[in-house]
Amino acid sequence: MLMQQLLNGIVVGSVYGLFALGFTLIFGVNHIMNMAHGTVFMWGAFAGLYSVLIFDVPFPVALLIGALAGGLLSVVLDWTAFRPLRKQGAPEFSSIVSSIGASLILLSLAQQLSATRVMRFPFDIFPIMAFNFFGLRITLMQLVIIGIVCLMVVGLLFYLYRTKYGRQIRAVAFSEQTSKLLGINPFVINFQVFFISGALAGIAGVLIGIVFNSVQFMMGEP
Repeated sequence: MLMQQLLNGIVVGSVYGLFALGFTLIFGVNHIMNMAHGTVFMWGAFAGLYSVLIFDVPFPVALLIGALAGGLLSVVLDWTAFRPLRKQGAPEFSSIVSSIGASLILLSLAQQLSATRVMRFPFDIFPIMAFNFFGLRITLMQLVIIGIVCLMVVGLLFYLYRTKYGRQIRAVAFSEQTSKLLGINPFVINFQVFFISGALAGIAGVLIGIVFNSVQFMMGEP
């Protein structure tokens, strides 16, 4: 029983780790505490859910839609809540206040959209299969989730440390002013950082929604 619960905790914890990875990416590059990251997570889950309920798309497509929705919403947040403050050289605390305000707006919109209901994915969204290993019951869903999380983490590390844009992201994280002298456009880099961060949150939102079969407007709040 203990090992089974430990396995379940690892699966759920890996998804929340994916969410935290996106939050850390923004903080590491832009030094911003994005308090609206939880609402991006929630909106990604809603995007994936409604794509299934309205268009009857399969799980991989719902995951992709959740990632795109989260990425685009995160970019919009940057343009409206953070970029104007960066231009003014505002202190970091102002970004926290701005992100809290943006979070409250997105939370209210989601509340109106869902009418405060707890919504669920169709039960046939994912095949129900289970395997037994040394007394542990491992479902196909758990294996796929762990595989997706590992793929996302490895992909992000490859992008940051093995690509030109990844080197530019690390340069901006070290010093935005110095990176400008090297010919790096911080606008392009910030777009990538916020999109990747939001996409990771959107994927995590869809996965958590499927794991618990529950999507509601407060799911991204602590």
